[in-house]
Amino acid sequence: MKRLRRYLDSILDQFRFERVLLFGSRARGVSGEASDFDLAFFIRDYSYWRAHDLGVHLLLASRGFGLDIEPHIYPVEALTDDSHLFVQQEILPHAVVLYPESAAA
Repeated sequence: MKRLRRYLDSILDQFRFERVLLFGSRARGVSGEASDFDLAFFIRDYSYWRAHDLGVHLLLASRGFGLDIEPHIYPVEALTDDSHLFVQQEILPHAVVLYPESAAA
């Protein structure tokens, strides 16, 4: 988790996120050695192309830390909007808040 924290610190210096959550097997505590880090990044002013470009940057940045991450970019509204079923049903129930550290999932 130290490498993940260093990675997050480096990208938080470059990009603005409303919330970053760890989800999937690592958040549920059932990960294996080959498990990746599923990270949900919530942003304002969401667009498909902005999310795509940001995801590429986040993925490339992770390589410098020896991490296998799977970045998922969502609009910040997905945190409270029931129409975002995957976020509401699969991410939020078991998520670990990585940023901001004082926030609840």
